Amino acid sequence: MSTKHILDVWEVGSLAVDAGTITGKLDLDISGFQQGLSQAASSANSSLHKIEQSSESSSRSIGDKLKGMFTGWSGTLDEAKDKVVDTFGGISTAAKVGLGVAAAGIAGFAKVSVDAYSQYEQLSGGIKKLYGNMGMSVEEYARTNNKSVEEVTSAWQRNERAQKIVFDNAQQAYKTAGMSANDYMQQATTFSAKLIRDLGGNTEEAARVTDVAIRAMSDNYNTFGGNIQDIQNAFNGFAKENYSMLDNLKLGYGGTKSEMERLIADANEYAASIGKASNLSIDSFADVVEAIQLIQEKQQIAGTTAREASTTIEGSFNTMKAAWVNFVTEFGKNDGDIGARMQELVKSVSTYLGNLIPRISQIAKAAFEEIPKVLKSLKEQLPGPVQAIIDVIGALGPAIVGIVAGITTVVEAIKIGKKIQEIAEGFQALW
Repeated sequence: MSTKHILDVWEVGSLAVDAGTITGKLDLDISGFQQGLSQAASSANSSLHKIEQSSESSSRSIGDKLKGMFTGWSGTLDEAKDKVVDTFGGISTAAKVGLGVAAAGIAGFAKVSVDAYSQYEQLSGGIKKLYGNMGMSVEEYARTNNKSVEEVTSAWQRNERAQKIVFDNAQQAYKTAGMSANDYMQQATTFSAKLIRDLGGNTEEAARVTDVAIRAMSDNYNTFGGNIQDIQNAFNGFAKENYSMLDNLKLGYGGTKSEMERLIADANEYAASIGKASNLSIDSFADVVEAIQLIQEKQQIAGTTAREASTTIEGSFNTMKAAWVNFVTEFGKNDGDIGARMQELVKSVSTYLGNLIPRISQIAKAAFEEIPKVLKSLKEQLPGPVQAIIDVIGALGPAIVGIVAGITTVVEAIKIGKKIQEIAEGFQALW
């Protein structure tokens, strides 16, 4: 677990607690936390009222999107007042909801959203061109290909399905591949032309194999670590019949064509053993992708990303980051579903905190249990005043853990109320 991850979640602004304050807080109980959540909920209600007033003077499109963004916040906060978490065992839903926008800041949020949507606009255009029909109706597609509607209908429908598959998979990639929809589409377009060509123009099958390739890359990275760019470069090389980076995958094969052929032979053998087709060939990039996936299934690498998205700190952190990018991108879309992206973001933040906070608790607990033991072994060799200090540390250790937990939860509750207020004022200033 990196220090950066902890700071991303537990940044507490200008809060300062001196020794005297800590001494006075030794008997801190959950009432302070409940009061903080009450303040947050009250602030949220006030802020939501301001948003509704401001929305009346805004365009219907922007107003609807903002109302959708904040729908349920007040209710969530009210509900959270009655849900006090165990020491470092969790955090209120209110805190989970507010982290993203609070971190970006209202001014920065607008820029982040515009930048993310601009990238989406460009990438989605590439997907429509490579897998779909470039937005053409079936009649336009027929004219472009100098054929009748009847002749092209089947191909046009296949391309529409293929395009939808890629967009749907991209939207879910935050949890299946640990990447945003934009990053997924970026990777998909790097080798899509080769896949489609090797599959005889079958864009629908190419869309499926594209997802296999991207998941395989992500699973490999989340299993072995290293640099994801090295893994992506390897796959991009395979599309060009360059196998020199096969060893980047750390699957036990060297970076040569003969080693790729050995991998494919092993994949065919494994496929036959589990009742799958076993006629993969190095002559097809699609077959190369399928072979790598089979070997990773055999080595129990496949599916690592999806598993870690809900069970590990690193995996859930990547899922949360990707969900945030999807959320801010949604604001630029004419048909964007901000509510759905918000729910995905909330869930991903909740999962990340659920994985992170118990580790912090364990670290703190271990520190205050073990440090006094270490100091005790040196006690007799130290002067009398220092021995007295060691005795105090040993006595206060468990209490300090509780203090940190209590202060953190109160701070988070109050911070949510303040951030919601800032969001309301920021959006109001736009009108």
